[in-house]
Amino acid sequence: MRTVNRNSTMLGLVALLAGLLAAAPAAAADVATQIRELTGAETRIVWLRNKQWEIKKGTINPVDGGAGYSIMALDTAEKKGERELVPEGEIYNPLISPSGGRVIYSATTDGKLRMHCVDWNGANHRILGEGHAQWPWRDPATGIEWVYATSTFYEGGFVDRFQLDNPEKRERVCTVSLNQHFSLSADGTRAAAEVPWPNVGMIDLRTGQVDRKNYRNGCNTYMAPDNSYMVTVMAGSHDLVTLYKEDGSSRDVRLMPPGLKTLKNGGNGCVWNPKWASDARHMVVAGPVQNLGADRADIWLGQFADDFNSIAKWVQVTDNEYMDNYAYVWVDPGKQSGRALKGKVGEADHVAPELLSAVALDDRRVLLTCSEPVRGAAARVTRESGAAATKLGIDGERRGIFAEFAEPLAAKETLTVTGVTDCAQPPNKMAAAKAQIVRPDWPSNLAGLCYLWKNARTRNVIFDERLGLPVVTALDGDQRARFNREGAAMAAGGAFAPSRGSAERILEGIRKTRQFSFEIVVASADLTQTKGNDDKPLGIVNWCLGWGNGIFWLLQE
Repeated sequence: MRTVNRNSTMLGLVALLAGLLAAAPAAAADVATQIRELTGAETRIVWLRNKQWEIKKGTINPVDGGAGYSIMALDTAEKKGERELVPEGEIYNPLISPSGGRVIYSATTDGKLRMHCVDWNGANHRILGEGHAQWPWRDPATGIEWVYATSTFYEGGFVDRFQLDNPEKRERVCTVSLNQHFSLSADGTRAAAEVPWPNVGMIDLRTGQVDRKNYRNGCNTYMAPDNSYMVTVMAGSHDLVTLYKEDGSSRDVRLMPPGLKTLKNGGNGCVWNPKWASDARHMVVAGPVQNLGADRADIWLGQFADDFNSIAKWVQVTDNEYMDNYAYVWVDPGKQSGRALKGKVGEADHVAPELLSAVALDDRRVLLTCSEPVRGAAARVTRESGAAATKLGIDGERRGIFAEFAEPLAAKETLTVTGVTDCAQPPNKMAAAKAQIVRPDWPSNLAGLCYLWKNARTRNVIFDERLGLPVVTALDGDQRARFNREGAAMAAGGAFAPSRGSAERILEGIRKTRQFSFEIVVASADLTQTKGNDDKPLGIVNWCLGWGNGIFWLLQE
């Protein structure tokens, strides 16, 4: 005979009911309130939604947008919940203008990819021109809003920009071969991108140079929207990003919200398109999705911990059976007064910059690297003899101090550096520091060197006579060429070319001296390289005007 404890049964029913209520989707007003409390300001979110996701299996990168997607919008000030802003079509990458009043997106109609703009209330739709809108940006000096764009959705050999209110006039800002993820720092001087995928780099838009800074290979690369120059790269597991700080340090940040629903076929899947909000404290993701497979996804908004080593809080923005993805979050920068901070307020320790290394560029020039961006107006660099550098400068990243001396440097010598401060207000002064000069093992002779590239994991620095500064040199690959995990250049049937400005520097040296030499290490995957090359010898290095009209060729038969 089985006995039943009615009290325990009632308690079980109460617990079950409480669990069901906790799992139920929050009301629209509740979601808006949660987002508002998280960000501390009025917040707007746009994202892509595909209601017929199950029939889209087998398409290429369908989670990036395309046919069957509409644009959804949510405004915490309205507290009405989500609404459809743009009806279903072949749509990509919705963005919000820096002022928050307009939505920019890309869509294919009549076989052409065009950029569109619509007001937040759905009115005043207009076409901005052909191409793919990559990122919105407002000039902090003028307040003018710009759109950065490429010619195609996934791959592009250049980036143009135009004023949102004057789209007819474009200007080219970058000629690096990259993929669809391109984002800017607040000052507009740096951009992060896959250059091209899976190789990640930071582009200095003032010089066109690419610095890979030992970034890991990955995808969904984005730059923080402030001037911290932090970059996130999505790992192969798609459940975390590696976050790189300006000082060169990195850490893995897990992006799996604790309340993430499981996939229909079991498991937690992964998240997709982790994108910084317009406020650097927040990042938005979609999940769970299979690794580029069909299932569903919801939008989640996370807030970084103070040290940016983890996501401290999450808010679930959507909860349905659709594919919600590719979100962009705008946080009103002028209405953050409602955010309350609790706890003791104390003064953080002042951290002064440190001198990390001194590397010889040639027999008279040295590049001293610091732990953070510095000011060098009062800097002084002296040799053991007491002789001071005759010329000082700061490199483009502000972490490098260039020092030039009147007399050649000894084989072993230690430099003393004083007068260096960081960029804080008030500035922190670096204590007098010493560093022994390191001479690179390769190349052994730096005299007359006009171009140097070792691998994508190495800071390839040479001195540019025209600029009077050290510069970082890089290689840019076409759609087939790539770098492997060790940073070696893999032609893979494609080709690499020196980054913008480097080719001109090489040619200038050749014209000036009427001579040149080079060193190259080639590891061939196949000694028979004529297949698919019209039975012509394989070109390894060339300076030419076309096949059969070469000025210089290195060929393999």
